Amino acid sequence: MHAGPMYRLDEFPAADPIGVASFPDDVDGARVLLRDDPALLSGLLICDILAWHVADA
Repeated sequence: MHAGPMYRLDEFPAADPIGVASFPDDVDGARVLLRDDPALLSGLLICDILAWHVADA
C-alpha cells in the first residue's frame, strides 16, 4: 500500500490537501478495507474509490 498527500495543480497551495492511497486489490476489496475506518465513519474524511491500472513495461 502507498499513501500520501497531493494537491490539484490548479489549486496549489490548497487549504485542504487531497490524500491518495493505493491498495493491491480491486475496488470491492478496497471498500472492504475502508468500511470500518473511524475517520470515514465519523465524516472527518470522505473517500472516492477509483480503479487505477498500471501498464506493463
